[in-house]
Amino acid sequence: MAAAHDAFRDATRQLADAAQRASRVALETAEGVFGVQLKAFGSDLAQTTGYLGELARSPGPDGIRQLLPKGTQLLNDSLERWADAHQQVMDLGLRSRKAWQAAVQAGTTHNTAGAAGNSH
Repeated sequence: MAAAHDAFRDATRQLADAAQRASRVALETAEGVFGVQLKAFGSDLAQTTGYLGELARSPGPDGIRQLLPKGTQLLNDSLERWADAHQQVMDLGLRSRKAWQAAVQAGTTHNTAGAAGNSH
């Protein structure tokens, strides 16, 4: 009876440890994704507001026409930043998946070894 209690206690502890590892991986991934997106958004916001300020101060239609190439470049830079941010988010997702797989494999290996040790 004590052996069954010990096995149950060990299995419960393993499950709690696995849940804690999974929560940590999920939180780290969410923090990383949020940070990447916030950085891209902040850069876009700063550059866009600066450009809009220049447009507001431009002297008439000729000034606006002169600023259009800069606006096009800002748009291209923004698209590149968001593409880079998307790639970083995908990398974070892949690393997260690998960490989850490692946790599952470690838990499976540990459970298998524990079951083999308790079988006699």
